[in-house]
Amino acid sequence: WYSASTGGTALVSTTVLTTGTTYFVSQTNANGCESARTSVVVTINSIPNAPTVTPSVFYCQNAISSPLTAAGSNLKWYTTAAGGTGIATAPTPSTATVKISSFWVSQTTNGCESDRAKMDVVINSLPAAPTATPSVFYCQNATASPLTATGTNLAWFTTATAGTGIATAPTPSTTTVGTTSYWVMSIDTNGCLSERTKIDIEVGVFKNGLPKLITLCKDQYFTFNLKNDKYPNLTHSWTSSNGYNSKKETDTLKISGTYYVETTTALGCRSKDTVALTINNTDIESNFAVATELITIDVIKIVNISKTNNDSSRWIIPNGLKVNSNTPTLLELIASDTGSYKLGLITYKGGCNAVSYQDVKIYPKTFDQKANDSLYFVKKFTAYPNPNRGENLNVLIELSKESSVRLRLIDISTNFIISDKTLSNSSSYNVDYGGGFKKGSYVLFLESPYGRNVIKIIVL
Repeated sequence: WYSASTGGTALVSTTVLTTGTTYFVSQTNANGCESARTSVVVTINSIPNAPTVTPSVFYCQNAISSPLTAAGSNLKWYTTAAGGTGIATAPTPSTATVKISSFWVSQTTNGCESDRAKMDVVINSLPAAPTATPSVFYCQNATASPLTATGTNLAWFTTATAGTGIATAPTPSTTTVGTTSYWVMSIDTNGCLSERTKIDIEVGVFKNGLPKLITLCKDQYFTFNLKNDKYPNLTHSWTSSNGYNSKKETDTLKISGTYYVETTTALGCRSKDTVALTINNTDIESNFAVATELITIDVIKIVNISKTNNDSSRWIIPNGLKVNSNTPTLLELIASDTGSYKLGLITYKGGCNAVSYQDVKIYPKTFDQKANDSLYFVKKFTAYPNPNRGENLNVLIELSKESSVRLRLIDISTNFIISDKTLSNSSSYNVDYGGGFKKGSYVLFLESPYGRNVIKIIVL
């Protein structure tokens, strides 16, 4: 390289070039022959300034972000201050995590790349949701107060999402019975929004819910309990036609009469109830006989032996038992699974009812019960001949140990006990009932201190 078209000395490699100056260049071949010189005009372009950026960009956590922007030409975006490979597409920062992320951007003009400008993307945390009483109750037409919540720069809404918030806490209407919901959020100094807190406003008419008419049967009573966890600090005032006066929350009523109670809530809501209590002294009984220990091959026979002349009755049959026969006086069940079953009988008379229960245990099918096996006390309990055609009826009993027994023979058609025997001081009995029984179905119950059993007898 030379600074003249001819002559002169070649330029050294450290020569500083000047923009707009013409320089000349030649080449020399292998034989040492130098060519003519070619002119070259040198133009030196200046390095452009770094792009113009917003030094810090702020987002709230989980907000929707936009691609970064900068003012410049042919921008290149980097994640490092130096080195690395730039990309032309502006990055879109993630807002999932609270942190500060840095990006750099340069511009290129006339093939010259500028210095990089730094941009910090700051992801701010969200404020905590406001705290508030989740449910507020008002009596219908009561005077309500503005809603309250604890938080920062509160905004109130009537929807769980979207909508336009207002800074003034709303005052709910109490005109209509029902539930109205409001939501409130906090807004921090960075403009970040919290989750919304829900507040339910319930407007209702307070009621104790006591029955207007109560009929009690003999030896029965009515216990009221006016406690209401939703409405604490209730006050009560009882009066009655029979002289009963009380301010109790819980009590027992046993005397006929008309009772009046006024209950007032802490907010001034009032409930007025009138209860007419009638005592029905009708005699009613619920009683039935059943073998308490059986095996899975046995038919469970349950006989209604209630002494009073009830209007009707209903058996209470637990799950797991199959009904073989069901009449008001006799119930026959079959158990396919072992276990303990709770049987019951409800009897009805003159608007009253009585209930009784007994537990029956069903053991696995077995034929080798030992004499001292307390799980199956009655080893044998049979009547013969059965079916019976008027012959003498004999009953054979074998027990696992010596015990007294009671035998009750019941006519199913009349529900009357036609024979009641008590035997003692033996572990086996052979009882002759004689003959001449009328045609029909009978049930014979065996009862002892250790177990019970039952058999059905048919007379043809």
